Amino acid sequence: SWFARNYPNASNADWVAWFSTFTLPQPLPEPPKGFRVLIDPGHWAANPTDAKREGRLLPAQLPNGKQDTLYEAMLNLHTAFLLKDLLEEKGYLVQLTRNKPGSSLGMTFMDWFQNHRFQTLALALKEGIVDENTAQQLKKTARPDRWHPALFHHMDLWYRIHKAKNFQPHVVISIHFN
Repeated sequence: SWFARNYPNASNADWVAWFSTFTLPQPLPEPPKGFRVLIDPGHWAANPTDAKREGRLLPAQLPNGKQDTLYEAMLNLHTAFLLKDLLEEKGYLVQLTRNKPGSSLGMTFMDWFQNHRFQTLALALKEGIVDENTAQQLKKTARPDRWHPALFHHMDLWYRIHKAKNFQPHVVISIHFN
């Protein structure tokens, strides 16, 4: 499973036990008909390497005392799934900006870097996300660490905004465990 690959020291039962400790402070009200909620599980790491690149590795002690290292993007995503289920049970219309590990672009950083960075750069230049000078500098380097701060993160955020505009939510909830 995804848990087993990314968190070898923790079983699914460990995580389910930990997540089950979350409760809402009061019952959720019934929503008005058609009330839309967009949930943005923050960050984009799809694996420990990306989490390290993003600077979002977190030490964790599970309820059973096991030590583990997790990454914030995973914690945010699974919290978003729990919140989505709770809201949908009450009748809210809910959409996530990402619904699997990785960026809102639907890929890992390295997938993007190896296969899509130049197409993304052209779009970013057209949309004004980067200027011509930055675009020329990026075209000259094959170092992944030069691309993330300059472009990947901005494109991930841009796509989250694009999803929000298309869904037209009444409320946006951004989940982070900084």
